[in-house]
Amino acid sequence: MEIEKRLQPPYLMPAIAPVSQFVSDLSDLTEASRFQQLTTLYSIYRKLGAEGLSFDDFIFWGDMILNDFNDVDRWLIDARELFTNVKNEREISSTYLSEQQIEVIESYWGDEINRGAIDEFWTHVKSNGEKPVHSNFLKLWEILYPLYTGFREALEDKGLATTGMFYRNAVEAVAAYSDYPLPYRRYIFVGFNVLSTAEMKIFSRLQSRSMADFYWDFASPAFTDEQGNRAGKYVEMNRREFPSRYPLDDSPVPFPAIKLIGVPSQIGQAKIAGQIIDGWLSDNTISDPSNAVDTAVVLPDENLFIPMIHSIPDEISGLNVTMGFPIKLTPVAALIRLIVRLQLRASKTREGSPSFFYEDVINLLSMPLLSAIFPEECLSLISVVRNSRLFRIPLDLIRENASVLLPVFAPAETFESGASTRSYIKTLLEFLDKGIPETDALQKKFIKGYGEVLDSLCEATTSSAIEMKGTTLLRMIERSMATSSVNFSGEPLQGLQIMGMLETRALDFKNLIILSLNERVFPKRYQRRSFIPDSLRTAYHLDNADFQESVFSYYFYRVISRAENVALLYDSRTVGGLKSNEMSRFAKQLLFLYPDAVTEHTSGVFHGLTSQALPVSIPKNGRILEILERYKPGGDRNLSPSSINTYISCPLNFYFSFVEGMNPDNETVDYMDAGTFGDVLHTTLEAFYPSLPRTNGKILVTLEILESYLRPDKRIDAIIDEKIRECYPQETKDGVPLSGETLVMAKVIRTYIDTLLRLEKDNGTFEYKKGELPLKGSLKINDDLSVNISLKIDRIDKKDGVIRFIDYKTGSDTTDAPSVESIFDRMNPYRNKAIQQLMFYCNFWHAHRNDNSPIKPMIYSMKHLAKDGIQPITVGDMEVMDYHQLNEEYLPRLHQVISEIFNPEVPFIQSESPHSCTFCNFKSVCDRK
Repeated sequence: MEIEKRLQPPYLMPAIAPVSQFVSDLSDLTEASRFQQLTTLYSIYRKLGAEGLSFDDFIFWGDMILNDFNDVDRWLIDARELFTNVKNEREISSTYLSEQQIEVIESYWGDEINRGAIDEFWTHVKSNGEKPVHSNFLKLWEILYPLYTGFREALEDKGLATTGMFYRNAVEAVAAYSDYPLPYRRYIFVGFNVLSTAEMKIFSRLQSRSMADFYWDFASPAFTDEQGNRAGKYVEMNRREFPSRYPLDDSPVPFPAIKLIGVPSQIGQAKIAGQIIDGWLSDNTISDPSNAVDTAVVLPDENLFIPMIHSIPDEISGLNVTMGFPIKLTPVAALIRLIVRLQLRASKTREGSPSFFYEDVINLLSMPLLSAIFPEECLSLISVVRNSRLFRIPLDLIRENASVLLPVFAPAETFESGASTRSYIKTLLEFLDKGIPETDALQKKFIKGYGEVLDSLCEATTSSAIEMKGTTLLRMIERSMATSSVNFSGEPLQGLQIMGMLETRALDFKNLIILSLNERVFPKRYQRRSFIPDSLRTAYHLDNADFQESVFSYYFYRVISRAENVALLYDSRTVGGLKSNEMSRFAKQLLFLYPDAVTEHTSGVFHGLTSQALPVSIPKNGRILEILERYKPGGDRNLSPSSINTYISCPLNFYFSFVEGMNPDNETVDYMDAGTFGDVLHTTLEAFYPSLPRTNGKILVTLEILESYLRPDKRIDAIIDEKIRECYPQETKDGVPLSGETLVMAKVIRTYIDTLLRLEKDNGTFEYKKGELPLKGSLKINDDLSVNISLKIDRIDKKDGVIRFIDYKTGSDTTDAPSVESIFDRMNPYRNKAIQQLMFYCNFWHAHRNDNSPIKPMIYSMKHLAKDGIQPITVGDMEVMDYHQLNEEYLPRLHQVISEIFNPEVPFIQSESPHSCTFCNFKSVCDRK
């Protein structure tokens, strides 16, 4: 922009290019993709003696080798000399003890020799069909040099090159200037910091021919101090070696006013950054909201891109996203990751049909991208999957209920080979692209970007003719997506700038915000996987931890020194241990080495939504009243004693569960929960008593019969085993004994049943009538209201001439209540729901069967039987021998509750008792803890 002010049109701008483009333009070769490099390296490696090694096994090591070869070329290292030293170093580190010698030493010292992982790390086995022995090992370090030369030659034969090869070739081209004329007479190098050996050679050659000029940004106080800051370590040396042709004022500028803000949230940092921008707009620090080109937000953590975009104030009308949007964060990438997870965890049914883990299916159908394209199909299939209560969802179930989604649920064989995997993902992308409307241009752009990366991988795979597993290709795709981005169109010199730290090189901003100033984020932890030991890397001046530290230190201090207003944000949460969010070393340097630079060090406060819990009340509108009508005679819904208990405890819970049909408790879980335990116990007892011998058509349970089952007997165990397999077929296999959770459950249930039978044996003979008896019908509440009822009585028997209704409870239910009123008191945390339930059974039996005989309600609290025995129900001081004893108080209260459910003037309100919310699935709606 300064050039534009000084010159008069017409004029030509000089060619501007990054150094990588400069060196590649000096070569006739084309840059090889990472995958092309891997496949070429693998081909050469196999020619050197590893014919049996699969590409899938090689890919991890191949990536390391490519990094090392690239460094060798960029730093102009003598490859033969370096790899000879690597070989010598590795041989010194290895052990030459024979297996026999190792055994003797270990037996003497009584301990194993720690051989480390060196030999495993450095060794590959020749696949020659013989048992692997020392002579059959191919030591990789012994072939690094022939591998290096063969790799370079193979790429050059294809007209390809690596980045390092471009640098080495550029040095040769500049050196042979007379034979290879350069395209320009003058080269100006701006904004460099640490130089590789190749760059120094290029600079030196051009400088000696008076074709180069150099300008260094060296104005930060951190570059010139004597406190050991690494930021200026290399740039100072380079500035002396390559001085500028024209003197510039590079005297140190003072640090600007810097605000250091700790925010106990990752997303919260983006919110605070938005507030800072809003403040700069208010005080006119940003004078032109439509073109805030002098303001930049730097994101070392790309995961904050979307939160940051949403935090920009509405007044900022122009944005320029320099960093692009990482493909790995796009909805299409997230969707495909879920599909791959679903496929990799798929299995087959006994009939050979593919089946999928229920959790993977639910997660996939809940993905916003897929559910936006097929909303009805996804919701319908989710409902079917949850109602099926199956752990493994067969493909046939999906085909029957949502055939349009079949392209997503391809058979698991798809991922057995790389070719089928490529074909499947390309088909899937086409399927998604067709489903997305043309108006959603952003999603289509994401799909296109994903497809372009996939196409480049497919092209390299096809040309290499290398067979690979589908899982290997999936890893390659994931790695490629991690480094690829979708670029947005925009005007670089307009709008507020959002960029990564690397994009700030040679750019100055008046207003600057840097987020995620935490260790392991900025700077990132230095982790280099290399075959070249650190000692040799240092000796040959290769890239190392000190190098990286200086690079990022320079970027940081340079960009903040040129700004006028700087805000640095970091995640201040202290989780503890090694995973605590430690403030970046650069922030600490500012605090302790340059304390005058930090004008404020505060904790950020972002204003979220109010957390005050507001009362929730659902009035009974026309739609809700129509649903309630379905609970009346002629409708398709039924009340039950448990649903009435739910209403008594919390009308709002009743509304969610029984009006709207939300039932989180019905979700499938991959463990044996309390509900499963209760189901198995009930069905076991339901099957046990009818299996007893009959006398004159009656099941008389006598002392002798019960004693026969209390002796070591497999009959009860067989019933328990059968019922567990019925309830959880996915956890058991025919012919395979129970194990793990199922075996523990079987033993606990057997203990409960043995305790019950012992107690019943002591109580004398009784006649077993029915078990798990279902009853359905209507119940008249008053002249204007009758309701549909459905219930199931656990057990009906007859003892001493009295009919008993027995309810099995596996929870903490007790057999007493202070009063009838208390069992309807929703403020009572100890309200006895079981007594209310049994009273309902008895009264509905009377209404349904027109039988007003005495009935004794009983609760068998299985958890307490061993300690308390079989206890009668007591209300107040009265033992309940017949339910009629309580009806005078019970029936009016029951009718009042049911009438209230259907009263259009009474809304569904939340419970006033916090105890009702303890295990409620909907407490988040009420903002209850």
